[in-house]
Amino acid sequence: MVSIFLTTLAAVAFVFGISNLVYFDLYLLGFIELAFFVGIVAGLIDLRRNKAVDRVAWLTVIAFGAISLVFYVYIQGAYNASIWLLWFPFVAFFLLGTQRGLSAVAVYGLIVIVIVFLNFRQWPSISEVETLSNIFGALAAVTWMTFYQARITEQAYRRISELAHTDVLTGISNRRSFVQRFDTARAARASRHQRGALLLADIDNFKEINDTHGHAAGDAVIKEVSNRIATAIRQGDIVGRLGGEEFGVLLLDCDGDEAVARADELRTRIAGEAIADEFQVTVSIGVASMNGSRDEFTAVFAAADEGLYKAKAAGRNRTVLGHPNKSRFDAQ
Repeated sequence: MVSIFLTTLAAVAFVFGISNLVYFDLYLLGFIELAFFVGIVAGLIDLRRNKAVDRVAWLTVIAFGAISLVFYVYIQGAYNASIWLLWFPFVAFFLLGTQRGLSAVAVYGLIVIVIVFLNFRQWPSISEVETLSNIFGALAAVTWMTFYQARITEQAYRRISELAHTDVLTGISNRRSFVQRFDTARAARASRHQRGALLLADIDNFKEINDTHGHAAGDAVIKEVSNRIATAIRQGDIVGRLGGEEFGVLLLDCDGDEAVARADELRTRIAGEAIADEFQVTVSIGVASMNGSRDEFTAVFAAADEGLYKAKAAGRNRTVLGHPNKSRFDAQ
């Protein structure tokens, strides 16, 4: 969306720049608008290569604000220039969001006020109080409307993002989000040469709970197990529901032996107290250590899954360290 918006803005700047040079003999303004066009093109290239959205957004907002003010001063506050003042809030909120956009609009508004009052006696087009009230009233109204619309859009986006990355039942990360966070943490861990480990925890005999007590009871068990896992891990560790009754835990700065010990603590905590005074739940846990800088999720997951399979096969309610480059099918 930012690329489309900037492309549109570049096209407008190019058309107005050429028009001012060829048809209206406004050479200074025309060259400024063409320079703005070149700057946006450079920003689009930077955006494509470096993904520097914030930098490009700020530079675009500053450049657009400067050009609109130059235009306003250049033709001495004429009515046909005032409309460009009203575009700035839309550009600022669209590219910067509500908080940063509001700061930019506030600074812009102060500059407009200073320009107007410095030239109140010199420019006939703004020499009446009625004219000033219309300009400032329109600018305030457009600012409020665009701010309100931007805030609603941000709230909707945050809600959609939550739904896309959060497991609805438990409130922790879903599988997609867990994998993304795993990749992010893996890259950061590799740059600092840190160890790590992945735990796969699966609720034992969960189907029996669903079959005997119903899916509502099963959901209650999943939520409580999720809560016990989330409250047991350290700050910075990552937990997610990978599907059904299976959970993933990424332990940072932790080797294989330490991960097995922490997995056993987690397993004991889950089994230590009945859920809803009725369900004595246990989990089996597979562990995979991460020692290389290029640990892919699929490879680490396969190793942890192999450990989980062995834990289930050995009688459940236990922790097993899996081995890299193996899967549960290799274990058979």
